Amino acid sequence: MIIAVFGDVHGNLGGMYELCQGWEKENRQQIDLVLQTGDMGLWGSFEHMDKATRKHFAKDESELAAAAYLSGEKTAPIETWFIHGNHEDFSLLCHKEGGAIDPGGKIIFLASGSVREFHKEQQRLRVAALGGMEYRFGKYPIPSNQRVQKYLYPPCLDRLREESPKVDVLLLHDAPLNKGLRNKFPTGSKRLTELIETIRPCFAFYGHYDDPPEPFRLGPTSCAGMNFTKAKRIPHRDGAMGILQTWLSAGWKFHFVAP
Repeated sequence: MIIAVFGDVHGNLGGMYELCQGWEKENRQQIDLVLQTGDMGLWGSFEHMDKATRKHFAKDESELAAAAYLSGEKTAPIETWFIHGNHEDFSLLCHKEGGAIDPGGKIIFLASGSVREFHKEQQRLRVAALGGMEYRFGKYPIPSNQRVQKYLYPPCLDRLREESPKVDVLLLHDAPLNKGLRNKFPTGSKRLTELIETIRPCFAFYGHYDDPPEPFRLGPTSCAGMNFTKAKRIPHRDGAMGILQTWLSAGWKFHFVAP
């Protein structure tokens, strides 16, 4: 199985899929699944955009390019699973948890606190999802009890921690504590560090920050910030591309795609 992993897309789904198709052509292999770490930017219209996204749209209209996939005008060439970040159309996503957001049924929104399996022949990939960012490092209550919102929703985090499911990949938007940026502290979330240490996935991928550190380990878990500056990025976006291979005899392997 070959899985492409991406950081923040902010609407430029076409650029993300072009990188996938370029990799497939260069390597003469097929990507089976795309995983994305939030801030997908699935806005259906300018009116639904948040203030920050509207500012970016004024300079780059591809911030609204995902609307073509939402309407069915364009179809994703590869099945894609994503979690929510802090810049999303939450009014849309709250009705799509665990299901497709596009008419073609290829772009799947993973509900926070859920575990989903992808199968190819005899291979299986188990992915746990937890969208949103930490709210002031957990010192104060979140300002909303809506499960799909810009902040981590504690019941979803607690569910994963208490059930401690056996998973291969944990998809996050925010980072483990102090692993958001290379040269700025504090960043990230202590609660996410504790979650990784509890459920011990093989891999944990996150987005949100524009200059994360080099990939690192938390116990047995390989962790990577998917907006890595030394990797190939989606045009005009922070989101970088990585490849996870699961069919290797020597074990599963992840690497960033070189620019």
